[in-house]
Amino acid sequence: MKIQLFFLGILAGLTAVAQKEEKALFPDITPALLSVKQYSIDTGAAAVVLAETGHSRVTGNKDGGLSVELKVRRRIHILKNSAYDQATISLLLMGREETAQKLTKIQAQTWNLENGRPVESKLNTKTGIFTEEVSRILHRKKFTLPNVKEGSVIDVEYTIVTPFELDFSSWYFQGSLPVLWSQYRAEVPQFLEMILIQQGFQPYAVEKSVERQEAYVIDYIKEVYGGKTVPESLEITTMVADYTWAMKDVPAFREEVFTSSIQNYRSMIRFQLTGYRPPMQEKKMLSGWPQFAEGVRKQLDWEKELASMERYWPAELKEKLKGAATETAIVKVIFNYVRDNYSLLPEGAIVSGPPLFKKISQAKAGYPGDINLWLTGLLNYLGLQADPVILSTRENGFTTEDYPVVEQFNHIICRVKADEDYWLLDASHPYIGFGKLPANCYNGQLRVLNKEATLLHLYPYQLIETTQSSVSLSPDPTGQFLLKGRGGHQYGYYASAKIRERINREGEAEKVKILWPERAAGYLTDSLQMDKPADKEQPLTLQYSLAVEKPDQDLVYIRPEFPELWRSNPFVSADRKYPVELPYRISQRFDFRLEIPAGYKVDELPGNLLMKFKEKEEVIFSCTAEEKDRTVQIGYSLEISRTVFTPAEYKELREFFSRLVAKMQEQVVLKKM
Repeated sequence: MKIQLFFLGILAGLTAVAQKEEKALFPDITPALLSVKQYSIDTGAAAVVLAETGHSRVTGNKDGGLSVELKVRRRIHILKNSAYDQATISLLLMGREETAQKLTKIQAQTWNLENGRPVESKLNTKTGIFTEEVSRILHRKKFTLPNVKEGSVIDVEYTIVTPFELDFSSWYFQGSLPVLWSQYRAEVPQFLEMILIQQGFQPYAVEKSVERQEAYVIDYIKEVYGGKTVPESLEITTMVADYTWAMKDVPAFREEVFTSSIQNYRSMIRFQLTGYRPPMQEKKMLSGWPQFAEGVRKQLDWEKELASMERYWPAELKEKLKGAATETAIVKVIFNYVRDNYSLLPEGAIVSGPPLFKKISQAKAGYPGDINLWLTGLLNYLGLQADPVILSTRENGFTTEDYPVVEQFNHIICRVKADEDYWLLDASHPYIGFGKLPANCYNGQLRVLNKEATLLHLYPYQLIETTQSSVSLSPDPTGQFLLKGRGGHQYGYYASAKIRERINREGEAEKVKILWPERAAGYLTDSLQMDKPADKEQPLTLQYSLAVEKPDQDLVYIRPEFPELWRSNPFVSADRKYPVELPYRISQRFDFRLEIPAGYKVDELPGNLLMKFKEKEEVIFSCTAEEKDRTVQIGYSLEISRTVFTPAEYKELREFFSRLVAKMQEQVVLKKM
């Protein structure tokens, strides 16, 4: 017997109540409202969300199945022209054609105060909505509200229908704008088994749930015999949990320095579908990790892709592999070849989808996941044990280890075994060397897409960014300058990658500005040279010359000056509600040597200082300065062996860096005798 659902009706009596609540949250637009210039929640805000609501519920669809419907309404007051971008709505939708998410019931209007009265400008939904294909499984709907200017109030309402999964969307109470009222409602039938996930630091103004009995009337077509069908109906009475959460006066989320991802800390709520209960067919949605890995491999059509590699194997690799005598040497050749010869497509997807190897071999380009899957396939073809590895980058947020959620992952790299060693490789970053990974890959859990779904971990504390600088000055024997000397600066590995990328993007002509963005105060700099700029496995080293002009006054101020010095405190805010997360441990050493020229003596030196954060060895800063035999020696050292600091530690950490910056701004003062 074949049953096809094709209508789901809900016999509910809450429509009038919901309409009354919405009217209270979205009152009529008045001249008084349009005349408001600022709001007490944030007097400098460029725009304020006056109210926003989201409502998720299960509905029927025309294909005889069940869908999830999310209705959203949002009203924003545009106060400054810098917030005009809020009038462009961009929604990323999943799926293709008939099985895709649908954007429906769009209403959007702009209100302006003209001649003392509100004037409405409506979006033309027939001509003003555009579709952009992002990838094989993603598309974007975009529209811009008309006639937006300073003082406009925009009101947007739409519904997103998801026909392929009975899972509710996440709701974010906190975003880039301050919000006066944000409310989310979710109606969860008992036949859906869900986990509730909440995060953030803002309190709820409303947090309630009501259970009630609902009658679901399902019409379906029943096949009886000989291809004949008859219409039938089924009434199901079940319990529904009706949840409502709301937050009031939510400040804008200010992303500050040393934050892994705003997704980890913005106030939000979401349901994770874990299974179905009767009268639905019982099913557990949260599979184990091995089943998850197998499912991803099937989505990638991985076994078929590997079987096709012989057809797409690059002919030029045969010559490049000559002389590679060990497995590690072979892997390095393949890695360098892929990294240096395949370019990235614009952002929009993790992978292109099958037939992947055909696409990337023809285009010599792909998404980050495409490039690393191609690398994995090439290594497999040579008989090496190589597997894709799935992870979430720092900017994408943390992943859950208790159960797999595919949406939490956004990147794929490669793991290969060579000469009994395992290597993690990312060929999608053109400035990262062999055996290295971008720092944003160090975000906790990784899963190898093998039969065991092997669990790996990468954390920021496993990385260390080492910086070393030195300057030596002595009297100029030519007499043209007061002092002349040399300096050297070894950048950290990840700083080096960024510099190489900028020079490649902006050109050699901009190299001096990139390497030394601010000319050293009081110095003339020249002869900036980089050692081995093309060696992506090593950090960059900069060599340069310095000169100090003869002064007109009796005092000479010399500040030990280096690229990437702590010129200001990175922790600007007075307090912080989420952790400080460094991308790696930090080790910095700065050495300064000065031979005092004839006719001068030292008038002032930086004072010695030793600081330990919370009196522990995890963060140590020291400054030592001495004059001996008419030579000044100054040394600065900063060692940070922790990468996470709690909000409770923030004020002390901020004060630590305030003292550090103040110390590094102290100067050597020479006085004419």
